[in-house]
Amino acid sequence: TQSSMGVVKETLRPGKSGARPRTGDRVTMHYECRLVSSGKIVDSSKIKGRAAEFQIGTGRVIQGWDVGVMDMEEGEEAILKVSSDFAYGTSGRPPAIPPNADLDFTVELLAINESMVQAAQRVRAETIALEQEEEMMRQAKAEQKAAAAGGGGGGPAPR
Repeated sequence: TQSSMGVVKETLRPGKSGARPRTGDRVTMHYECRLVSSGKIVDSSKIKGRAAEFQIGTGRVIQGWDVGVMDMEEGEEAILKVSSDFAYGTSGRPPAIPPNADLDFTVELLAINESMVQAAQRVRAETIALEQEEEMMRQAKAEQKAAAAGGGGGGPAPR
């Protein structure tokens, strides 16, 4: 858990690449926003069916994201606990977010400087590679089991 002004980051799953966004980078991420006061979900990229894509560190999103996401690694999933002054402040974002609301964002940094299409293609390719590796492991285990059960004659079948 790390704190920086109005943002506390709690890592749920660490990133794998070590890559972190820098000011001006384009990031792609999934997020879910909850009101701290009630736990009610008020916004979610997954419910919308589309990851969010934006430039980080340039004031295009709430300050809590500019600060919190810059502290994340690609692939990391975290909760960003954002105080109201680093979110929507005294105005809120009616009707969903009242004035002075503290927010919890569950966020997953999917990609840095990749389009959503490129990120989706990369994730799909990684998934296929993992599935192929798992299938090869299953086949190898099945062959080992068959060899152990068969006594390992290895020659042609008797007539």
